[in-house]
Amino acid sequence: MPAISLALIGGAWLIWSGSHASSPELRTTLISFTSTSENSIELRYSIQIKHPIGNHQCTLIARDADKNTVGEIVDHIPLGQASITRVVTIPTRLKAVNAAISSCVSL
Repeated sequence: MPAISLALIGGAWLIWSGSHASSPELRTTLISFTSTSENSIELRYSIQIKHPIGNHQCTLIARDADKNTVGEIVDHIPLGQASITRVVTIPTRLKAVNAAISSCVSL
């Protein structure tokens, strides 16, 4: 009996966690980045929002050759956009060699 109840609870949890993780609230895709100067890098990314009502923002970072963070900016997503491609310039204190999406949140 304990094995059957554990299997039912574990199976239900496994199905819930799989369906929840496969359909996130915010989904981002890094498209490209280009070093535009010694003090900036341009990042192009797309974001899909399941529920576009409300405020959303993404934190974007730039890194140098040693993988140190040399720039960071918070990009606010316009209201009412369910899917959008953004091009953002990140100011840096040193020459950046790559850029990434650190996190995206719904406020």
